Amino acid sequence: MRTHNQVIVGAFLCFSASIFAQTNFEIEGKGFTIQKLKSEVQAFGNRDYVWKNVPMKFRGWQFTQVNGGGRAEMAVKSIMDGLLYVATLRKDADLPGWEKEPSLGFNYSSGALQRMHVYKTYYRGGTVMKIPQFEWSGTIVLAPALTHAIDGFGKPVTTQGKSAATSQPRLTTAIKARYEQTISFARQQYLRDLDAAQRAAMQVNDLEEANTIHAAIQEVTNGDITSRSFKSRLASTASARYAQTVAAARQQYAADLDVAFKSAMTARKLDEANEIAAMRKELEGK
Repeated sequence: MRTHNQVIVGAFLCFSASIFAQTNFEIEGKGFTIQKLKSEVQAFGNRDYVWKNVPMKFRGWQFTQVNGGGRAEMAVKSIMDGLLYVATLRKDADLPGWEKEPSLGFNYSSGALQRMHVYKTYYRGGTVMKIPQFEWSGTIVLAPALTHAIDGFGKPVTTQGKSAATSQPRLTTAIKARYEQTISFARQQYLRDLDAAQRAAMQVNDLEEANTIHAAIQEVTNGDITSRSFKSRLASTASARYAQTVAAARQQYAADLDVAFKSAMTARKLDEANEIAAMRKELEGK
């Protein structure tokens, strides 16, 4: 018989196989900021338009918010291979090597509900890829997690020549990014599972369960922790799997931080050790 820890670790490893095919990206350039991608979020920095009909696949992702009619410059890089997604107003963008994803398009709230067309390409880790800009909308990058490499790829973000409070040593940045990526994709999978469970509940006319699942979806989408209990097997299984994956990710994150902390102390890097200790404390407080 498997122990509880074996179940958790097993769930984490199975989930990781699909998660780490996804990629976090650093973005270098100008004319954009990084924002959370979801419906009703402001689409452009200089307009009040908001996103509409953002697909569930992109829930919890981020995007590069540009000024409509402006001319942003973007280049992306990651240490990992994976899929890179962009969106633009241009229906048939001249993007050699990219594949259009018609089912993943979404809109913004202009009078005609303009359509943003989504394209994807396979990104090879370690390469720098420039993002061509098209139309009034520009071309925005979509990813589970984005980092604005203001001072160049692989360098800490600085403000007016001083290191920003958010800058961290390279090792801890990678550790935290891996943890946040795992949680992000666990949340997305949970939302997809809950959506399927809600549809199943509605098919059997179980209004109470459908409403309970709907409320949970809203909470998870908003980044809240839901403690709702479900009657259906689909929703209950999804909830248990999500809890197990999050627990395993937290356990791994804590272990990685402990190793990094010991390394920093051995190397007498006091600032780095204090940074890691603060990250560990933040984790314990969640």
